[in-house]
Amino acid sequence: MRRLLFLSLCLTLAASAAIAGGGEEPRYFFLGFDGGFARAVGEGSDLWESGACAGLNFFYPLTSHLSIGARAALDRWTLDDDRAVAAIIPPGASVTSYASGGRLRIIEVTPLLRLSKDRFLWKHVTGFLQVGGGLYRVSFDAETVVEYTAGGPSEVVVASASGSDYRGGMTAGAGVSVTIHKDSRLDIYPAYNLIFEDNDTTEYVTLLIAFRVEFSPWEDR
Repeated sequence: MRRLLFLSLCLTLAASAAIAGGGEEPRYFFLGFDGGFARAVGEGSDLWESGACAGLNFFYPLTSHLSIGARAALDRWTLDDDRAVAAIIPPGASVTSYASGGRLRIIEVTPLLRLSKDRFLWKHVTGFLQVGGGLYRVSFDAETVVEYTAGGPSEVVVASASGSDYRGGMTAGAGVSVTIHKDSRLDIYPAYNLIFEDNDTTEYVTLLIAFRVEFSPWEDR
């Protein structure tokens, strides 16, 4: 169902751009970089602290309202030690000592389709909606060792997991683009990411600030 909804959104974007577009085809492209906040959501997400992300992006306007592009990025989280400890000991147990650590990393490469709206708020601010789908590499490693007592002798429990895999996924976001110079833009937007697995999904959201610079190698602007 989620894949069907995503495909419907892509088709709606393309149709809207075809109606709203027109005029001379732009002859320039944008290159940029971004960074921001990342938060895992969904089942098991409470075991990870809030993380960070950074990426590179490219956009080529097909019309004044529709652009195609791509983003390559790294998202990273660290294990929440307190929650990891609480997850593996009996309720009411007293922790004597523990050692815990871990990380979750996602590398994403996603082609994007962006629909823009002129003068969203005022002259130098436009709104946009973007969707995409691509390849995600998910890797994680975590280990927690706890010594505890629960009304008897001390016990030690060890929990560890690791792995990595390549998966397909999709992303969707919306935000504003601010013109800070005639050849540069500042994008501010949240994005939702959904990675498909065999019997489950991995979900996370990001809040990004992206800086883009315009290049026009085909003509003087």
